[in-house]
Amino acid sequence: MDREQWTDQLTETFLGEWLSDEEPPDLSASILARARRSERLPVLRWAAAAAALVVAGLIWHWSPVEPPVRIPVPPAYAAPTASGDYQVEGRGRIERGAVIHTGEGVANLCMGGYADVTMKPGSTVQLAGAEGAEEIILTRGEIECEVDADAEKLFTVQTELGTVSVVGTRFTVQLTGEETAMNGKKMLVKVLAGAVMVTGLTGAQSVVNTAQAREFGRRGAWPRPGRQAATAIADAKTPIAKEAIALGLQERALREKQSEIEAKILADTGVAAAMKAAFDAMAACDGALEANPEYADMKKERAKISTDMRSMWGGGRGRGDREGRQERMNKFREMRTRSGELRNKMTKLAGEVKELVALKAKKDEAVAAFLSKYQAVLDADKGYAETGKQLEQVRVWARAAAERVGAERSERRRAEREERRKKAEELKKKEENPEEVEDPFP
Repeated sequence: MDREQWTDQLTETFLGEWLSDEEPPDLSASILARARRSERLPVLRWAAAAAALVVAGLIWHWSPVEPPVRIPVPPAYAAPTASGDYQVEGRGRIERGAVIHTGEGVANLCMGGYADVTMKPGSTVQLAGAEGAEEIILTRGEIECEVDADAEKLFTVQTELGTVSVVGTRFTVQLTGEETAMNGKKMLVKVLAGAVMVTGLTGAQSVVNTAQAREFGRRGAWPRPGRQAATAIADAKTPIAKEAIALGLQERALREKQSEIEAKILADTGVAAAMKAAFDAMAACDGALEANPEYADMKKERAKISTDMRSMWGGGRGRGDREGRQERMNKFREMRTRSGELRNKMTKLAGEVKELVALKAKKDEAVAAFLSKYQAVLDADKGYAETGKQLEQVRVWARAAAERVGAERSERRRAEREERRKKAEELKKKEENPEEVEDPFP
């Protein structure tokens, strides 16, 4: 009897009992019989279980065992880390948005596992960016960055004077000049290996290559002046000075040759197309930012603050009122703090609005593609590589010659000081003993 038949029989029994007031049937015998059978069930169950284990063991022993399928787990993206002498503003953690200061020591940051940043003493940075497009906002001091070339991921350094975008290179960024003198502040970019793209305040882009150094300010960019004098070799006073000048002229000629090769490579069809795509993507991203009302209002306020700061500092010089000067300085610091807050809000807004995030991702991808292609063509050019080797060798010789010239100049100045000291002692001796001085009119 199955479960359904058993249920129907019980239903008919109870229904008949309820309708005809019949007594329920005597089921005691069948219940006792079930109880006796149930006492034997555990023994049967244990026997069945043992038999099942034996059969399973035989099957496992004679059947081949296949190794378990391992599903590869992608490695987790590396979180930012820091070491050395540093302090996080507000005693916070090392994470995006954190502001990090260095005192008299050096601090090391690792961003995304592919970008290492060395903060020099007296520097301040803020961590920003996203996975695969790490960013550092430099507000004070100097940093040296080394980006893994194998990662092919973009790394960006932002300052109030411009933005440096790189893929697989080594470079430094330094803010020079007084913080209060707005027109005198400059951003110095030195490229130790690879190439970087620098975007100035006006939106103009330029490429800085290996062994080059350029200064960027509020009026554009200029090459950093060299230390070698532009005098003719014939005007040099000593042989080592002539050698130093000759090496300087040779170094300049090699740099010009490198610049010609770089210009030729930038004019290459593939590189030029990649550069145009990068510039177009940057312009589209900047245009979308400018079209955002909230972003435009913050940029307008920040521009007004910058104008007020320049006029305040320029008009406050030469005044003797110390209390008034201190009040202006306090106001200046407040405005500078507000300008930094607006910059952080603008950066945060660009990372929160969906349309702006998509455009920024396209811009980062286009810039990374251009820099990778440009660097690949540079590396493949044998003439460029040979010129680079010659330039490096000439630089080594030029540094050695400059050190010898410096030592020679120091020795000459030391001899001149010694000669002046002797003359001064003789003059003092004659003044103290005038009778020993010979009479010019005997």
